[in-house]
Amino acid sequence: MKRPLIAAALVASLLTAPALAASDDFQMAVTFDSTAAETPEGAPAEYTKIRDEVAKRCAAEHANFQVGQDLATSLCTAQTMSKAISAIDIPALTDVHAARTAG
Repeated sequence: MKRPLIAAALVASLLTAPALAASDDFQMAVTFDSTAAETPEGAPAEYTKIRDEVAKRCAAEHANFQVGQDLATSLCTAQTMSKAISAIDIPALTDVHAARTAG
């Protein structure tokens, strides 16, 4: 029982390595309405717009992965969103991000 789990963990770590390596040089500009993002009502909509842009870019960046494409895209999206929300530094967006990424 432990061998399949160990093998699955090894495969997952090998598949995520390229995604993590690529994310260090990954840069992109996102567009959003900063006035709307500052309000509790507008922040969720602006967050969704930013996330959609990031997800599309991450999918394009990993389109040539034959194995692990979905995992690499998900990791890229999560990492890029964390970096983007931190860089934007608008409390209402940070709150939305924290709520959506909470366990």
